[in-house]
Amino acid sequence: MRNGSTSFKDLVKKCIAKTSLSEENATVLCKNCVAHLIKHNLVRAWESEFDQVTHYDFDHKECFLRLSVPRYLVKINKEFSTLHMKILEDIYINGSLMKSEIINSQLNKEHPGEKIQTAIDDLIQANYIVGAQSYIKLSQ
Repeated sequence: MRNGSTSFKDLVKKCIAKTSLSEENATVLCKNCVAHLIKHNLVRAWESEFDQVTHYDFDHKECFLRLSVPRYLVKINKEFSTLHMKILEDIYINGSLMKSEIINSQLNKEHPGEKIQTAIDDLIQANYIVGAQSYIKLSQ
């Protein structure tokens, strides 16, 4: 994927060439890796109209943005609180999460649900969490 998009079949071939895995194991490994990268918005999938094959390529912009994560976390910790920072860190580590998943992951860490909900809303309003704004408007 370094030099443009590639098909899944080519990914499996490269995985077999670089490891001693069987084709079946390499296929499972590649599926898991690609799914994880897609969940984190680091890889885009698109289907070619010509050969009806799904191709994958890295979203280089998003990859470079992820290198700034520690700086964003420090800024959020200063601007808001440690809870806000932990919520955003959770999202960066796990990929896209629903509010209920964020609340459940933070409830085990001594914070009441209302405080977590308020922190999530603060991050959405400050545009640190994007894509959730439309869900708030729908629920109102």
